[in-house]
Amino acid sequence: MAEARCLGHALARLPAALFCEPGPTVIKGVQRGLIPPPDVRLPLLSVGKATVADALERLSRLEE
Repeated sequence: MAEARCLGHALARLPAALFCEPGPTVIKGVQRGLIPPPDVRLPLLSVGKATVADALERLSRLEE
């Protein structure tokens, strides 16, 4: 049970990182690497590189 709880907490951190800014830009940034802000257009909104880096870091922790 403790292992499942630990895994659940680890999994919950990823969606928190992916949805911390409006729109799917963070998810698309994680999927493709980095999307420089000038490359997005409406309805996407620009996202900070630190936000994408945080999401990638959380994803890499899950893959370990």
